[in-house]
Amino acid sequence: MRIKGNYVERHLVKYINEDFTLKEAYDFLIKTGYRCIPVLDKKEEKYIGNIYKVHILEYEKQNTLNEKVSKLVTDTDVSIYENSSFFELFFSIKKFPYIAVLNDEKRFLGILTHAKVLELLQDSWGLSKGGFALTLATSDYVGTLARISKIVNKYTTIQSLITLDNEHLFVRRVVVTLPKDVSEEKLELVSSDLENHGLRVIHIESL
Repeated sequence: MRIKGNYVERHLVKYINEDFTLKEAYDFLIKTGYRCIPVLDKKEEKYIGNIYKVHILEYEKQNTLNEKVSKLVTDTDVSIYENSSFFELFFSIKKFPYIAVLNDEKRFLGILTHAKVLELLQDSWGLSKGGFALTLATSDYVGTLARISKIVNKYTTIQSLITLDNEHLFVRRVVVTLPKDVSEEKLELVSSDLENHGLRVIHIESL
């Protein structure tokens, strides 16, 4: 999955440029209610970094806020390109409230927020369209996904399928999400069939 098409576009993002003073930046943060916002260059094309309210408040204890915002800009290299994959994103976004999204010319296109990442993860788990999630435990991983798919597809489609514990050598969990239209009776048939084929159902959750 690519970043493109899944971020908050620039015209919806609150940002300032490097000509702002720290006082102007602080007032803008208060007005918008954000704890940090992107800082762009004077032409408002290139991403410079982020400015945090907490850093301004800390600086104000011993200084005036008349200096340019560039004095306290951080996260200067915290960005990702719109054609990057989500796998690249996960290594970065843990530490930051959002990641700036750039095009190939390094122009600022928008931001990808934690909320959007969680929304995409929720979609990949099939939570919005799923009815039941079955967690299976298996020690025989080779061919397991094919077996699970074959069994479940006798009764219904699979909304999503995710493997967990991929670093474990002996026991792994597989989470299978079934569609909303699956009845409890059909759920029982699926569960029993999986068990009969050596796939232990350790948890069933109604979504």
